[in-house]
Amino acid sequence: MTVRRRYPRCEGLVIRGRLFDQSELVRIRNLIRQHPSWGRTQLSTRICELLHWRQPNGRVKDRACRVAMLRLEELGLIELPPPKLARGGRPPKVERELAFEACRMPVTEMPSEVRVSLACSRHEIALWNSAIAAYHYLGLATPVGRLLRYLFFDGDALLGALSFTDCSWATSARKKAATRLGISHEEIRTLVAANNRFLIPPSVRVPNLASRLLSKATKNLRNDWRQRFGVDLALAETFVDPSRFLGTSYLAANWVFVGHSKGYSKRGRQHVRHNNRKVLLMRGLTRATQRRLFLSYTNGNQPDG
Repeated sequence: MTVRRRYPRCEGLVIRGRLFDQSELVRIRNLIRQHPSWGRTQLSTRICELLHWRQPNGRVKDRACRVAMLRLEELGLIELPPPKLARGGRPPKVERELAFEACRMPVTEMPSEVRVSLACSRHEIALWNSAIAAYHYLGLATPVGRLLRYLFFDGDALLGALSFTDCSWATSARKKAATRLGISHEEIRTLVAANNRFLIPPSVRVPNLASRLLSKATKNLRNDWRQRFGVDLALAETFVDPSRFLGTSYLAANWVFVGHSKGYSKRGRQHVRHNNRKVLLMRGLTRATQRRLFLSYTNGNQPDG
């Protein structure tokens, strides 16, 4: 006879912006117990359906759910089946030769036209992954949550790659900026997207091109995000490492300096202090929001930190 494990009672716990109460934890445990052959991906999808945990566009938040399930297991509130793949899942396949071929010819003059492509096809996503893995100093990482990838071309030559994803969970400088714009703390995760990667490959040496690419991407972002995720964004943000970059291209593309980070980074599930405070820049995605943002940080209004 199998002895059923006893779990501690939970009065309520917020993970990934969602409140899990005792009744939901019981339903999750029952689902795991009833389907011992299911893997974590299948479980996360079914849990999202069971708890009505969906994005505004109706898609289940399965990746956020898997992060939440790991945290619940750490706290001893559920017991997940063993992972079927090591390291939490299959890493994206990287074909570096795609980037090498797309960046084969040097570009030294400002193109008359820049083609912007929202990477959707397998080939475009593979090229984006290849370029970031080969040339970006942070390398390739797959964030949890919503993600849009952009590619920029001059003919067949790759000029750049950029992406936007869900913003980080807590930054006091961003919270202050959002408050000045009338955006509540609860709305920030919905209305703000983060530019987490921006790359100009080493084969491209064109002054002022970076700000041009940034302007094109932010111009398309709000409509593309609405079509993909069903949400109208208000702001975009990015963090610039001042030990590597000055942020000149962002400022030239009308991004606004709003403050600094506190000098922490996330390593796995832990936050580690490294004392490298990054510069936080933001950009309004409508004319009215951009004007209010700009006025909020001029005329004597000082950024945070």
